Amino acid sequence: MPDINKIKSKFFTYLDVMKAFHISDYVELKAIIEEWIAEDKIIPVKKRGMTSFIPRIYSEYKKVTKKEDYKEYEKEIRKLHPDMDITRYLKNPKQFIENKEKIIKLSEYLWNNRETLSYNMSVKERSYDIWRNEKFLESAAGKQICSWNHLNNDYLNCFYAPESFFFLDLHVNSPIVTALVIENKDTWYSLGKSLKQSEKKILFDVQIDIIIYGEGNKATKPEALGKFMDEITDRPYRILYAGDIDIAGIDMLYRCLNNNREGSIKPFVRLYKHMLKKAIYEDLEPTDDNRGIIYDKCFLDYFTENEEMLIKRVLDSNKRIPQEILNYRDYLKLVR
Repeated sequence: MPDINKIKSKFFTYLDVMKAFHISDYVELKAIIEEWIAEDKIIPVKKRGMTSFIPRIYSEYKKVTKKEDYKEYEKEIRKLHPDMDITRYLKNPKQFIENKEKIIKLSEYLWNNRETLSYNMSVKERSYDIWRNEKFLESAAGKQICSWNHLNNDYLNCFYAPESFFFLDLHVNSPIVTALVIENKDTWYSLGKSLKQSEKKILFDVQIDIIIYGEGNKATKPEALGKFMDEITDRPYRILYAGDIDIAGIDMLYRCLNNNREGSIKPFVRLYKHMLKKAIYEDLEPTDDNRGIIYDKCFLDYFTENEEMLIKRVLDSNKRIPQEILNYRDYLKLVR
């Protein structure tokens, strides 16, 4: 008997059957159609009428979608730990079937290792403890399972480890720590090296305690910089940020500002101004950024009218002033 799955459409005609199985005999065609009907695989679409040839059959058919029997899964669902949403899985068994193995592992952990939840762990540690896979809890499937069962990180007693940044501690020991975040690695290294050699660790009248390499988008993650500072110092602190003057650089600056505690991060305007000062004499290259010429206009408020005109000219033509416009030699002259 020909396999009906060879016909992909839910609705099909007798011609589709003849073509799919290379049938030229109408008697053979009718036998196949009648057997499929007898096996409840198809039903005729009667409103489409019958063929004119003999033996007559209906012109069009519809595949029968069999209802899945989920009874075999109900027992497994009812055995889940009561802290999980058993009722919801009973109403939506497909959700259970989709990640059955992982859901059962979570349930077994809650049944057999419940006391382990009293010990605080990082997200990756808890993930490994439950599923023997340190990345699963942060995966789409892991998040979906926890969300479905209303089990948040407080319930699982786990925390996100703070982002770790490369940083240089200049050992100033100020009452209020000033951390300078630099977007790009070469600038971070050159500026750090020059500050290290300076006597007072001062750049543009600001004493710098710590210089941090922001690593591009890493610094823009929610509370990444604030949590990192909380880890490395117990003193009050303020954070200054400087990066490229281009669409991407300004986007990173404002994501840093918006994703951390209000007022905890400010742009290091004096450094940006010095980049502009040197850029006046440069033939700037266009960027390969295709995201469109959109940027936060608030950035312009920090600058004079002439500086603002230069920034707008750079950004509106999708060009850039990279941090590397200032080099180690420049920084040696600027620090004291």
